[in-house]
Amino acid sequence: MRIEISPRARDDLIGIWEFVARESEESADRVFDQLVSLAESFALFPDRGHHHPSLRAPDLRVVSLREWLIVYRVRPMAVQIVRVVSGRQDLRSL
Repeated sequence: MRIEISPRARDDLIGIWEFVARESEESADRVFDQLVSLAESFALFPDRGHHHPSLRAPDLRVVSLREWLIVYRVRPMAVQIVRVVSGRQDLRSL
C-alpha cells in the first residue's frame, strides 16, 4: 500500500519541525524523522490506528507519537495522511 501525504500534513510537519527547532534542530530532526517513519509504517499496518470520538469523519484514524497525532484514512490502494497535529488541538476542528 502506498502512503500519500496531503499538502496540509506536509505543512504540519514543517511547522512541527520549526516549533521543535526553536529549542534544538537536532531534536527537531529526530521528531520529524520519527513522525515520517511512523506514517510510512501504515503501508504495512494501515489499521493500527483508532477512531477518535472527536473526529467528525468516521473514516479517520489517529495514531500518537509523544504529544503529536497523525490523522489518516485508509483508501483502497493508499493510506492518506490528512494532518499531523498536537494532541492538545481540538480534533473537532479537523
